[in-house]
Amino acid sequence: MKNILITGTILFILLHCFSQTRTDGIASVENSNSKLKMSGTLFYTSISRGGIQRDETNLALIPLQKFTLCIISITSMDSIPKVMESFTTNKKGEFSVSLPPGRYGFATPDEVKAGLSKGQCLPRKTQTTVDHTINTSEWECKMDCPLKLDSVPIKNIEIINHLISFCVNCQ
Repeated sequence: MKNILITGTILFILLHCFSQTRTDGIASVENSNSKLKMSGTLFYTSISRGGIQRDETNLALIPLQKFTLCIISITSMDSIPKVMESFTTNKKGEFSVSLPPGRYGFATPDEVKAGLSKGQCLPRKTQTTVDHTINTSEWECKMDCPLKLDSVPIKNIEIINHLISFCVNCQ
């Protein structure tokens, strides 16, 4: 009877340890495979107002080369996003990252240093004045933001930085 009790206890301990190891092994495999690819291209447009009139209805999209953006995780529109990763575009303005399922947006490294805003999905609009020129930078994503990455990769994301210079003294 004593041997049966000892053998049963040993079997119970071994089964418990084996099931723990097996579960942890499965979980780590699932976690490593649960990342999905997000890829696209960053572009910019450039508009100068004042002096020379430009056709703003047919703006050229220029690849934004060697530009760094941070990917931010958005859990709710009432919370401050968390930085998940950053990327730098190639010579064609392209990027590709792998992330776990979630809702994501983008921010510049300077914004991350200064502090992100609740529910922020894209870099904030900025405006500076130098001498008699007002420079504005405004961001647009061609997909609904935040981007929802769940069961399939997201491809062909187009993010555009509109750069606008306005000369106050020019006519």
